[in-house]
Amino acid sequence: MQVAETTVLTYSDASFSRLRKKFRVSENFLKDNVDFNAKRDMGGKGGSKHVYSFDSKYILKTVTPADQATLLNISRDYADHVLNGKSMLARILLHFHYNGQDWIAMNNWLPKENMTQFDDVYDIKGCDDDKKLVSTHEKVPIRRKRWYYMPYRWPFYSKATLDERYEYKQGKAEARRLHLPVSRRQKNLLMRVLTRDVEFLERHRLMDYSLVVGVKRNGKAIPIFSNPHTKFGNRGLKVEVGSTHNEEKKTYHIGIIDFLQVWNLKKRVAKMIKFREPNKSTMPPGFYAQRFLNKTNQLFQDDRDRRRERAAAAAEAAAAAAAAD
Repeated sequence: MQVAETTVLTYSDASFSRLRKKFRVSENFLKDNVDFNAKRDMGGKGGSKHVYSFDSKYILKTVTPADQATLLNISRDYADHVLNGKSMLARILLHFHYNGQDWIAMNNWLPKENMTQFDDVYDIKGCDDDKKLVSTHEKVPIRRKRWYYMPYRWPFYSKATLDERYEYKQGKAEARRLHLPVSRRQKNLLMRVLTRDVEFLERHRLMDYSLVVGVKRNGKAIPIFSNPHTKFGNRGLKVEVGSTHNEEKKTYHIGIIDFLQVWNLKKRVAKMIKFREPNKSTMPPGFYAQRFLNKTNQLFQDDRDRRRERAAAAAEAAAAAAAAD
């Protein structure tokens, strides 16, 4: 297999070649299609690097030794899962070794290199790590507060760093409150596929994965869900809906990412260290899976959910009015 201008060592390619064939990806899909000198930090906690292919269809990402072991262990089951039913799991198309590092190449769930071409982008886990990555075409700075990070501690902080921290916190709060309107038929399909994927991840004792959601608005007024459309294409899942108030059409690009983290001793220790954080991401696979499904069930709202929400709000208002009297 050739990547850029180099012939690389591949892992478990009997499995990943089946995925390339299924999704009509050429065996030479990365030949002269990537520049490793352009790799960047992922912006996450793991310190991974990534690079986009020139055509923006694929993301290449370094993997940690733990993730490497996980992928070697599950590659056949993973390929079977993706091939034998609808799935939102990122499509890993190649697992290879290049220049002293192990890499994966996968489809780009947000089919543009620059995320800011989306109106909004969210990273959803169902816990306090939910966050907004893009807000109105602008990247939201990732500014986690840590006791050892001097820019957030007196007297080192500046107005700029505090403003960025505030923007990051506002984005996290918005991600926690986020609701995405869909049709009843779309929600049933989304939850069925999500449940199947999450059960697969739980069986393999995986956790700490995210649902990435890119939102695009095209500004055209259409009747509510007049032509709801859900497409599992070669580039991923695309959901088109009307707005809840007949204002505009929206398109969601949705996928599950970062799903190679196994529940191991390191994560158990991290859970104990974070004992004061009740809604942390570092939780056992079973708990993590159920919380993730509960969150996504609340995230995608059909007409039944909105009616229940309005009824609950009306009951709460009535109770408050009665208490005031």
